[in-house]
Amino acid sequence: MDWAASGYDATARVHYYPPGVVYDPTGLPTVGSIAGTVGASGWWNSGSTTSRGTGDVVNNPTSGWWRIVTCAERNNQYIQEGQQGVPAYLRQPPTPVIAASLNPGAPTAAPGDLRTVTLDLTNIASGLSAGAAQNLVLTVELPAGLSFEGAPCAMCSVNGQRLTIDFGVQTIAAATTSQFTFQVRTVALGTQRITSYATYADLYGNQYQHSSGVGILRVQ
Repeated sequence: MDWAASGYDATARVHYYPPGVVYDPTGLPTVGSIAGTVGASGWWNSGSTTSRGTGDVVNNPTSGWWRIVTCAERNNQYIQEGQQGVPAYLRQPPTPVIAASLNPGAPTAAPGDLRTVTLDLTNIASGLSAGAAQNLVLTVELPAGLSFEGAPCAMCSVNGQRLTIDFGVQTIAAATTSQFTFQVRTVALGTQRITSYATYADLYGNQYQHSSGVGILRVQ
């Protein structure tokens, strides 16, 4: 972004809007948006007259489709570059949105108890940009005080404290329910956190990862 040579231009701005954040078409901030850097006259943002510099860096960015709004007057110039070798789209391709819940049953347990956890996953994508989730995998991690019991389901695999469930393709509005059983160990007194997250891709292989939830269990 190149400001006007005469000095600061209040209309020259750039703003980034992560997935799920309301964007303003005039580039003004909204809750969760990220302000970009506007370069001085003849300078790259965060760089110099000859170097692009680092540009605007977002640490741990949310996966999914972002929006960028750039505002400039007729005497400003700006360049937006895509990643080399990565496809660019004028319109958002079919995109899945997975919502998941994890229910460990009652909030309390005693050492030696067996509990069954219910997992619900739904592709809640809607509208013109909705798409199926490809290679949908849910991962559940137990704390050290709990252990998986019994044979996992046909699409499940267990490795230590981690359970992986391969759901395959989840079409729009499709819902899936799965269950697994764990046992409370005798050394598990206190709060135990069961965490889970889902990974999946869209039709073009773009990867997504979302936290699916946390189950809290009080062992007493």
